[in-house]
Amino acid sequence: MAKKEESFEYPLYLSDERKAALQLMQRLRPNDLVIYDRGYMSERFLRQHVKNRVHGLFRIQKNSLLEFKDCRTGSKDRIVNIKRRDFEISIRVIRYQIAGRIYLQATTLTNKELYPRRQIIEMYHRRWQIEEGYKFLKRGLKLLDFKSRNSCGIKQEILISLIILFLARILEFTGRRNETLGRITKKIGRAHV
Repeated sequence: MAKKEESFEYPLYLSDERKAALQLMQRLRPNDLVIYDRGYMSERFLRQHVKNRVHGLFRIQKNSLLEFKDCRTGSKDRIVNIKRRDFEISIRVIRYQIAGRIYLQATTLTNKELYPRRQIIEMYHRRWQIEEGYKFLKRGLKLLDFKSRNSCGIKQEILISLIILFLARILEFTGRRNETLGRITKKIGRAHV
């Protein structure tokens, strides 16, 4: 008798990241914090944050909400009030510079004593380390280029890629800091190919 294969749906986050983020926000508790990449700051997301009482930390793009247009100059840490027909929210906008380039972050963490400016900036940049890990999995290990066609095989490929990433990080942080993840990966090889 042939074994019945479990069904496998293409994950939503691979097709529409913003829709998936809004769905995942439903699982969060009040006062949880979501740290977003650029492109997520929108009225739609802010409305959902107000509704769910979940905090957000966003990187602001140049073409973001009109309320942020003057934030590239002046105060490095200011509160901007956004009022719409169906919601109202206070957003803290933090401006900083790295290597001559200006960055803006917006957050619902408006208490400057509880959440110092420097801490907000560092939180966002720690997120970049995670993003670099994802980039390595997607590009370096070609994680989304699955060889398997069933859910069990795909789960195995993901697990093996995570193990390779973990081993590469160990090598990187045990005295081989001058080696890139790419070079380390070539040495380890892709066990599942």
